[in-house]
Amino acid sequence: IFIFAPLLKFMLLGTIPLSIISHFWDWDAFLQLSLSFSATLNLTWFLSEATDLLGKRVDPRNLGLLETSTGNIVKIIVGTVAILQGE
Repeated sequence: IFIFAPLLKFMLLGTIPLSIISHFWDWDAFLQLSLSFSATLNLTWFLSEATDLLGKRVDPRNLGLLETSTGNIVKIIVGTVAILQGE
């Protein structure tokens, strides 16, 4: 499975633009949900990788603050979208 890891990452990152396209082209709702969910997971993975790279350069106290704030980013995004849509 490690042989296909770079290809898999590239394919999974392709779900981000597909998710946006599916919204504007009014694709099937289940397909939109699946692509958006996959895109959210990919963005979370990307944020985790970026946090790990920053962690090698910053003070451990600041790293804890950074990890705590980025760990809740998905909740913040989902909550903001829900409020904007009136739910």
